[in-house]
Amino acid sequence: KLNICCCLPEYMNTASVPSSPNERVYYILNKLLMSPKHIDIYDMADEIFVSSSTIENDLKKVKDIIKDFNLSLKKASNNIEMYGKERDKRRLINKIISDETDNNFINLGNFENFFKDYDLYYIKNMISDILKSYNLYINDYYITSLVLHIAITLNRISKNYILATSEYTNQDIENRKEYHISEKIAKALTEKYNIEFPAQEIYYLAFLLMSWTTINYSTINKHNIGNYIEKCYIDLVNQILSKVNRYYYLNLDNEEFLVKFTLHIRSMLFRIKNRTYSRNPLYKSIKSTYPFIYEIAVFISNEIYVKTGFKINDDEIGYLALHIGGELEKEKILSKKIRTAIVCPEYHNIHLKIIEKLLNKYDDSIEITNIMTTLGPSINTLSADLIITTTPLNSIIDIPCVTINPFLINEDYVKIDCEIQKINNRKNEFVVDRLVKKCFHRNLFEKDIYFNDKFEAIKYMGEKLLLMGVVEDDFIDSVIKREKLSSTSFGCNFAIPHAIEMNSKKTAISVLITDKPINWDDNYVQLVFLIAIN
Repeated sequence: KLNICCCLPEYMNTASVPSSPNERVYYILNKLLMSPKHIDIYDMADEIFVSSSTIENDLKKVKDIIKDFNLSLKKASNNIEMYGKERDKRRLINKIISDETDNNFINLGNFENFFKDYDLYYIKNMISDILKSYNLYINDYYITSLVLHIAITLNRISKNYILATSEYTNQDIENRKEYHISEKIAKALTEKYNIEFPAQEIYYLAFLLMSWTTINYSTINKHNIGNYIEKCYIDLVNQILSKVNRYYYLNLDNEEFLVKFTLHIRSMLFRIKNRTYSRNPLYKSIKSTYPFIYEIAVFISNEIYVKTGFKINDDEIGYLALHIGGELEKEKILSKKIRTAIVCPEYHNIHLKIIEKLLNKYDDSIEITNIMTTLGPSINTLSADLIITTTPLNSIIDIPCVTINPFLINEDYVKIDCEIQKINNRKNEFVVDRLVKKCFHRNLFEKDIYFNDKFEAIKYMGEKLLLMGVVEDDFIDSVIKREKLSSTSFGCNFAIPHAIEMNSKKTAISVLITDKPINWDDNYVQLVFLIAIN
C-alpha cells in the first residue's frame, strides 16, 4: 500500500516527485484539485523532470478519469485548469481513496493514513450516538461512506474549498430532524477541529443523512408502515414483489423483509433524485458470485425505472441484491439441506448428544428428518438423502450411509463432510444432465466469428435463435435493453446476455467462442452464452 498524505496518495502530494506514469497522473490530479488557479504545463514538467509532451499525454489520461465526475479540463495557451462543481471534485477524491484501499469500506482503519489530522473513529461514534438519540438507523456501509465524506469535507473546508451556496441553501428542510442532526454534527466537529461549517455544508450533510439513514424499523410492521412512509412507496414495492413472484416464482412477502425493503426503496429513490449516491464495494463480487440474486435485483431496477423514470446504477443494484439475497438465504438454506436419518440405540441419551453435536456443526447442511433407536423393516422405506448410524447396517439400502463412533471424533466429521459433498455433487450433476444439456443444440455453436462490439454479437446470436423458432421477434431488443441496465460480463472472459422477460418459446443457449476478444464494457470476452428462457 502507498503512503498517504493530505487525503490522497503520497505521490499526489506535490512535494513528492512521481516516478511512474500512473504516479504522474495522480500527481497532476492532485495539483489540479488543490490549485485555486490554472497550472502552467511547462512549470509542471520542470517540477517532475519530464517533457511537456509527456505531460500532454498524461493529461489525456486525466481527462478519461474525471469525465465520469462531470469535471473537465480547460486549456488556454500553456495553462490548464480543472472545471466543475466542488461536490464533484469531492466525489473524485472519494473514488481515488476508495480505489487505493481496494474498496474495503467496512474497516475504517484502511482510511486512517489518508486523514491523519482527523480521528475517524471519533467521527463515527459521534454520528452513531446522535442518530440513536433521534431513533434513526444507518448501516455499516453508509456510515463508513458518511465518515469518509465528512473527513474529505473537513480537509476541503480547511483549504477554503467550499460547496456553492445556491445549490443547497434553497431547500426547505430546516424543520426535518436530519437538518438538526446535521447542525449537531457540525457543531461537534467545529469544537474538536476548529473548522467552521458554512450553511451550505450543513444543508448538504442533512441531504446525505436523509439519503443514508432510515427510521429504526424495529417498531414498524406491515400494518403501521403507512404511518411512517408515503403510500406511493408501499404501492410501488407491492407491485414489484408481485411481479417478482410471477416471473421468478419467489414469494418475498415476509413482513420483516417488506418493511426493510420498502424503507430502502424510499431512501434509494431520494438518493437518486438528489444525486447523493453511495458507492457499493461489494456489487462486483455479488454479481459474479450470486448471478441469480443479482439478476433479480436488475429486474427490480428495471421495474423501478419503468414506474418512476429513475435509472438505478450498479452500486444501487448491488444494495438491492443484498436485500434480496438476505431473504433468499433463509429459503436457500432450507431447500439445500440434506434430509438425514440418525440411527443410534437409546442408551444413556447418547443419541441425543450425537444429534446435538451434529446440529451444532451441520445446522446449515442437514435437516434431521428421522431418528431411529431400533432397526427394523422401516429403514428400507426411509425418505432421506443420508443415513448417519452408530450401528453397521446389514441390510442393502439405496441411501448413502456413514457409520460413526458413539462418541463423535474428528474422523467421523471427515467422513460426514465427504458424504455431504458427494450428495451435493450428485444433485448438481443431476441438474446438469436433466436440464442444462437440453438447452444446447449443435446449430447454436459458433467459433471464431469476429464482432466490433457486444451488440453486434448479441444481434448475430439472437438472429440464429430467431431463425430456429426459439424466440419471438422482440427477443433481441429485450436482450439489448437488459444489457444496457447492467453488463452481463462476469469477468473471467465470459458473458451471459439474456432478455429481461422469460417468454421465449423454449429454453435454449446459443454459444460463441472466439479467439479475438470482444470489448464488453470493463471486460474482454471470448466466450458468450446467449440464453433464451421459457
